[in-house]
Amino acid sequence: MIKILIFGCGGSMGRVLADLTQASDDIEIAAGVDPFIKEEEFPFPVFATLADCDIAIDVIVDFSSPKIVRELLDGALQMKTPLVIATTGHSTEDRNYMMQVAKSLPIFQSDNMSVGINLMADLFKKTAAVLGNQFDIEIIEKPHNQKNDTPSGADQRDIKDIGLHVGREGTTDVDYQVQFAGADEALVLKHSTYSEKAFAAGALRAVRFISEKSPGYYSMKEMIARENT
Repeated sequence: MIKILIFGCGGSMGRVLADLTQASDDIEIAAGVDPFIKEEEFPFPVFATLADCDIAIDVIVDFSSPKIVRELLDGALQMKTPLVIATTGHSTEDRNYMMQVAKSLPIFQSDNMSVGINLMADLFKKTAAVLGNQFDIEIIEKPHNQKNDTPSGADQRDIKDIGLHVGREGTTDVDYQVQFAGADEALVLKHSTYSEKAFAAGALRAVRFISEKSPGYYSMKEMIARENT
């Protein structure tokens, strides 16, 4: 059984992750960290800071804020505990520090924990490498409440930016679609997210992946490749 600590357990994603973990047969929540909630809100111990935690942990899962990533990295380093970082908006300096800490700890980081959207971003790039010079590429972002309307948000954005753009959105109410249109044929890639559970499920898959890893920096790219070998 993999014992996790949810860093930011009182936030919306922390709560979704806590609920989803209850149904897991190989991962359990040993503790949480959140200075803004009362411990009795959860069926596991909750600490105000990572330094207060005196429970053995196998993996820390971060669904908190990029503003405290240094505190998180320092705490994990002191505890010698692998990290799954699911927050976005880190500065260049914070990312550099993350890479530095990854020399001593296994760190998994993704700007979007949906496995589907990360797989789609990879498919974008592979498809563009084959069709990009002969096909027009159109990106469409369509809110779910416009599913029966004419697609809006069409964009001719460079294919190199697709994974970055879609990966950072993390929204549950938008369909992402990329159309490769040729003179006589077309290919369409589409992804929809209906619930925040998709991000929590991705985080649990990342927990299983990183728990077996040696120190280093890992992302969805490595996890997806590992799961398909």
